[in-house]
Amino acid sequence: MPEISVIVPVFNVEKYLTRCVNSILTQSFSDFDLILVDDGSTDSSGEICDNYAKKDARVHVLHQSNCGAAVARNVGLNYVFSNSDSSWISFVDSDDWIHPQYLELLLNAALNYHMQAAVCDCERVGAEEFTKVDGEFQIMMITPETLWKENVMAANSPCCKLYKKELFREVRFPVGKTQEDLFVIYRVMFQFSKIVYISPAMYYYFFNQNGVSESEWTYSRLAAVKALQKQRLYFRKNHFSEAEIVAAKGLVFEILYALKVLTVCHPEDTRLIREQRRTLRKLGRIYKSKLDLTEGNGKKTYERIAHPFFYRIRKKWKHLLIMIKSFD
Repeated sequence: MPEISVIVPVFNVEKYLTRCVNSILTQSFSDFDLILVDDGSTDSSGEICDNYAKKDARVHVLHQSNCGAAVARNVGLNYVFSNSDSSWISFVDSDDWIHPQYLELLLNAALNYHMQAAVCDCERVGAEEFTKVDGEFQIMMITPETLWKENVMAANSPCCKLYKKELFREVRFPVGKTQEDLFVIYRVMFQFSKIVYISPAMYYYFFNQNGVSESEWTYSRLAAVKALQKQRLYFRKNHFSEAEIVAAKGLVFEILYALKVLTVCHPEDTRLIREQRRTLRKLGRIYKSKLDLTEGNGKKTYERIAHPFFYRIRKKWKHLLIMIKSFD
């Protein structure tokens, strides 16, 4: 009976899949099953998955037509609840990789501290080689709010965590949405007053330098705006004030990013642009200095995008004052 089920959604990652799967199969803790969900890959990813299943009985491969990461994770969860006797679940993305002691340390931490979830730090890496971590790992108890405030990337990701299986019995990722993680993980983690946290990083998130650019921005990215708005309201309602500010900052960033693209590439979509600007102005009124918009010239960016008319008037007025002063 495997103790842990590891779920990996797979889509067109033939270049990175071997690195990911090898990092899982060579774990110091070996009592797990690995569920690879091939989400309609058109490259050799599906074949690579099948080859691993032939070599290692712990590997189970599920093939489906392309439906997105949310569906792939849900299919993996459904399989685990129907076919595995495991007690714990962990998610790994197919272009990422994990430390050799990832499962062992997370499981021991959760058991030793009698927790239903354990979290580790994650590192954003651009290299294609394994990151080597030397030295001892530190294990500490923190609140979910502390995690959101100090490491929002690790907080919102379904990865870099080990969950008690029962936490996902009634929980699934929303289908048809990008940024699906933002809709789910905070509700799972904020069930607890404390969680166990391990650092430094044991999960290595591969940042593709050739990822999505502004020119490839799509309307589906607006799902992040909806998700962060839900997070903000949830934190506000339940009096998690520090997590609320974190969600509000993320929300402002997403709206600014969306408006930057919309006003340049889709200026005809005036209704959506006005809607996003109204939300941005509302956030500015609610949080004011708490959002620290002065960072990275953020205040000017906010004013230019949220209040374009007043920004242009103010800019012209400043220019006029400079001209008047030049005649003194």
